[in-house]
Amino acid sequence: MEETCNLCGRTVPASCMESHHLVPKHKGGKGMGTIRVCVDCGNQLHLLFSNNELRDRLNTLESLLADERVQRWVQWVRRRREFGVCAKEKKRK
Repeated sequence: MEETCNLCGRTVPASCMESHHLVPKHKGGKGMGTIRVCVDCGNQLHLLFSNNELRDRLNTLESLLADERVQRWVQWVRRRREFGVCAKEKKRK
């Protein structure tokens, strides 16, 4: 089974997907909205932004997609069919 990442738009195995809390759980986001992203995008969001930035400024899918750093990441990762955790997962099968 495969799913499509809400951030980069790649179709990846369901095992490579996770729920990303739009407001980090320990910043008050427990029980709030989530989006489905691939593990690569989820990891990258937490490398690019602090939890405070995610809570205060990037707490919707639209605001994430509008951010210049996210746009650069998405353009880069879309050119790689298999990348990071998802590529490792595929090799294990």
